[in-house]
Amino acid sequence: MITKIESLFDGKVTVVRVVLAYFLAKLSIGFLFDFFDGLAGAALASELVLFIVFYLTITVLIFPSKLPLKSIIGNDSYTRKAKLNLTSFLLAMILGVIFRYGVMVLNIFYSSMFSAETAQESIDALHLVAANRIAENIDFISLFTKTTISPMIEEFVYRGCILGCLLSRFNVSRSILLSAIIFGVFHGSGFFSAFFGGVFLAAIYVIYKNIFLCFAVHGVVNLFVFLSPSLIVKITPFYFKDLQQFPLFGFSLLPAFMVILSTVLLLTYFWNRRESSPFPIEMTKNHQK
Repeated sequence: MITKIESLFDGKVTVVRVVLAYFLAKLSIGFLFDFFDGLAGAALASELVLFIVFYLTITVLIFPSKLPLKSIIGNDSYTRKAKLNLTSFLLAMILGVIFRYGVMVLNIFYSSMFSAETAQESIDALHLVAANRIAENIDFISLFTKTTISPMIEEFVYRGCILGCLLSRFNVSRSILLSAIIFGVFHGSGFFSAFFGGVFLAAIYVIYKNIFLCFAVHGVVNLFVFLSPSLIVKITPFYFKDLQQFPLFGFSLLPAFMVILSTVLLLTYFWNRRESSPFPIEMTKNHQK
């Protein structure tokens, strides 16, 4: 029994422990749902509680070690990183929005091909979302939460901690894939969209080693999704029925092809590469005897 306790508090940071801590944090929000429901700023309060529970839980699980915060957020030179300037920053934002639109097109196509929901039903659902957001006043606290707090927490957990741990054990491609799958699983019915988004954000983190860029891209994409469902519907290829609009039809498919092609190219490029992890090796691997 003592041996098991000692093995638990061995100071190691593992993917299993990070995922367990985040799962317990999510579970705690579920228990507190009735308390938060109906309160002003409920979304913000939920996210803050989520992060507090996660941080306290992971702190216990990796005791006596501590999370290397500076390395996780990319605030030190733990490994080689690409230079981040204004041009690359803006390019990442634009590509993030285009990538998200491409995933939206793929998602509608997937629904029409492999599920009971037709493409038209998917579009009608987006129209309904758009109509509801126009009809009701925008909750700016919820908007702030979805575009700032939620992305910050998710990037810290999924890219900083989970991807960081995976990089200490696997090559970059496998690490990106596994972190994207975990990201998708925690998004439930939104697995498809979250998976591709997870690949894109993980690639940004690996290339730039700067979690603040991931925060920004994630936040801009969430803002795009939150404010523009009607616009997304109007420019999806399934919206156009007239063959005279075929050039626009073809153009609207380009982001969808970009998602598939860029995902394949990224994973191929990183296939045999390894990158340093933000976690010291003694925190992620057992000591050799």
